[in-house]
Amino acid sequence: MKFLREIKNHWFFFNVSVFLILLFFAIDYLIANRITDVTKDLTGQVMRQRLISQKNTLTSLLDELDAYAIHARSVLDSAARPDDKEILSKLAMVSEFSLAHDNIVSSWAYVRDVQTGTKKIFSQFSETDSESQVLNLISHVGLHTDTLVSEIVRDQDSIFERKILIKEILPDKVLVFGYDIDLIGFWKKYSYRYPTASGYDVLFDESGICLFHPESKYIGQRLDSYFKEVTSDQVFHRARELEKEPFPSLQKLLSTQVLSEFLALDVIRYYDVLNAASERQIIHVISFPVEINKQESILSVKRYFYWISGLTLLTFIVILGLSRLQLKNEFNRNLLYEREKEQLKLMNEQYQRENAVLQLKRLKKVINPHFLFNTLNSLVILIDSNPVLSQDFVLKLSEVYRYLLKDPEKNLITLKEEIDFLETYIFLQQVRFKSSLKVSISNENHRDSTHIFIPFLALETLVENAIKHNQITKKSPLYIDVTVEAEQIVVSNNYNPRIEKETESHQIGLDYLKNVYNYYGDSFRTEIADSKFICYLPLLPK
Repeated sequence: MKFLREIKNHWFFFNVSVFLILLFFAIDYLIANRITDVTKDLTGQVMRQRLISQKNTLTSLLDELDAYAIHARSVLDSAARPDDKEILSKLAMVSEFSLAHDNIVSSWAYVRDVQTGTKKIFSQFSETDSESQVLNLISHVGLHTDTLVSEIVRDQDSIFERKILIKEILPDKVLVFGYDIDLIGFWKKYSYRYPTASGYDVLFDESGICLFHPESKYIGQRLDSYFKEVTSDQVFHRARELEKEPFPSLQKLLSTQVLSEFLALDVIRYYDVLNAASERQIIHVISFPVEINKQESILSVKRYFYWISGLTLLTFIVILGLSRLQLKNEFNRNLLYEREKEQLKLMNEQYQRENAVLQLKRLKKVINPHFLFNTLNSLVILIDSNPVLSQDFVLKLSEVYRYLLKDPEKNLITLKEEIDFLETYIFLQQVRFKSSLKVSISNENHRDSTHIFIPFLALETLVENAIKHNQITKKSPLYIDVTVEAEQIVVSNNYNPRIEKETESHQIGLDYLKNVYNYYGDSFRTEIADSKFICYLPLLPK
């Protein structure tokens, strides 16, 4: 009972520990999810701020490049006579100042008169540019125009965006102002001044020509892959819808998830519009790698999760250590208990064996004088009445005592030897009791009795007890049946007990058999049923 209580206490402790660990993991899971959600919101805000920052930066840089054309237009618009020398001198100064910008490589100002031809106000071209290209452009400029246009010009390995201001200053007289922006140089300057690790920007003009791309080979080309799922008209339409929101959320912008031709990774592209000071609209596409966003979203969660996991592991180790310590103590106590139990079992077996041997010796001592007295009385009577039978009687008596002198190993004898001895013993008893004693021996299963073992003197003890403790007369004979079954021997006799008190040998014989069978872990039992006294002797291994 004490051991069962200890097991119950241990299981209670173990169940409580498991419950606490599961509760801890449940809380950990809820907190981790909450932190992840908050982190994703913060990451979305960071990406939104990144988009706004990049948009403002690019707008500022584009306005910086457009500023010279805008200034030139304001000079012409504010003049009373756009063709006077002072205005033209200012225009030449603006053109000259534009060359101070790192990314403007060529600048010019010309007046085209239908009557007199083209007159230069100011011009300076890069080594790769040709003035003839500009003059050819001016010769095809139509009259009655007043606009600022941009076009992409390729010259060997360079790509330029050409800004052209066409202003009608007098009838049949047009002023043409312009400059070339080195888009490759602009890309290098921007990439150096504003490096980014979380995404990249791409710019397109209204016609879909790429003005800016982190991979310079795409600059000046039409990249239709950017407008397969989202068209430029859709981008401009969405921009008009969001004009009242200067800083719209990412969810309101048009977006797609595609494989980036630049990073060779899945990216999310957000489409927006830059409104330059020159009143032209530039499509701004910013791409964020999906995996990088995931990494940024769970970065802080991982940090908290590592702390929580470490605390969980430490808690589990402590609980496991305490449980292990308790289990070890219980195991040691149980082991000590089992050892003590085993020692007691061995001591008990040794005691039973020694007791069986002592009782066998005592049984032999009781059998010898008692049996000898009865057989000698029978022999005296037999010598006078039947000399021949008396000779057999003496031989059988000698066999009985020769058998009694045996000291078998482990107090076991083969069934055949015990039955042979029993038949000899019955012969002597039947000489004494004649027809009043009837004994039958049968082997129902026809088992080989030479390999079956029973306790030494087991059958003789039971037959002798039946003779001693039952009335044996001609009117009331004693019937003894010895039956060999598959797993046991059944010895039964009709139950007709004597009136006098049982002798001591009866108790000695039965105690002897009980001790032998207890030693071998089997049970010897007796019962009285159907007016019979029945004994059950299990067959034993050697």
